Amino acid sequence: MNALSRDNLQLIHSTLILFPDQTEFGITIIKNKETNFVGVRKEDGMVVSVDNKTSAFEIGSITKIFTSHLLINTLKKGLINSLNQDFFSVISSPIKKGIPPISFLVLANHTSGLPHNPTNWKANLSENKKNYRTYKEEDLLEYLAEEMILLDTPGEDYQYSNLGMGILGYSLTSLYQKNYESLLKEQIFLPLAMKNSTSLRKNLDTFMVKSLNPNGKPMSNDDFDVLAPAGAIISTPKDMSRYMKWALDSLKNDYKTLIQKSHRISKNEYMGLGWHMINNRIEKQIAWHNGQTKAYKSCMTLQIDAETAVLIMSNISSSQDNRRVVDQLCFSLLKSMNKN
Repeated sequence: MNALSRDNLQLIHSTLILFPDQTEFGITIIKNKETNFVGVRKEDGMVVSVDNKTSAFEIGSITKIFTSHLLINTLKKGLINSLNQDFFSVISSPIKKGIPPISFLVLANHTSGLPHNPTNWKANLSENKKNYRTYKEEDLLEYLAEEMILLDTPGEDYQYSNLGMGILGYSLTSLYQKNYESLLKEQIFLPLAMKNSTSLRKNLDTFMVKSLNPNGKPMSNDDFDVLAPAGAIISTPKDMSRYMKWALDSLKNDYKTLIQKSHRISKNEYMGLGWHMINNRIEKQIAWHNGQTKAYKSCMTLQIDAETAVLIMSNISSSQDNRRVVDQLCFSLLKSMNKN
């Protein structure tokens, strides 16, 4: 299938050329139930085609969609009574006195009132900066018992929170008595044959696109610990195409709760569970999420009614000033797919 017009290919090329040599895009496009992979890399100032559909990238906060998927599975299994059940009920840790109930719902739609990251997140002494791999379970339990703060009343205002999604995932692991990787593998990766997807880098069994700093030099990757449910997944375009196909079907059927309005952000934007939603006359209903780790940038968009989807995975670092053009490219490609 030739899913891309010459104009779209030019748009991809003109976006990639903005970044250093060895920057790479792994693009997945689904239209009319067919999947098309486009791989491109900048080499010596030129854009060249590469076959990277089985190469791995970090997907960052797109992980939150998977965590919300696990939440709905848990509800379907009857392991929680409702989305309005508070997470305090499934963990053994004490909660700081005076904190009101915080439900699974508000953790999943970013209205918990929790800050973006925990206040007791200490810098790694060897690197003199904060990173997710050094924030452990004991740190989270200390936060919940002694330092927990709320910026808003739960359920009132949208405040994007890695901490909130991390707590949601931690609550699920406590409920199942299994680690996050096991839940992903058993409930999502194995059923969807996503054999090259993991939340643990050590488990990766395929080539990983190298991470780059803004100067195009290799840089270290950002691993996770207890906050893995907020951003730890590593996957490939091919594996993610399987998830996108699942989503295009299931979000209209058994898992439609994931994209139903749980909180309005603006006139045309609202939160589902994990998913951000756009709903207007022109674009109708778009489900989307992006991701950014220290060394990788991604964006996924799905137009449910048209059954089209676009995913861009890249090795663009969080230090790149113009990294958000990846999101713009993703939405532009989706819009173009729905015109053709």
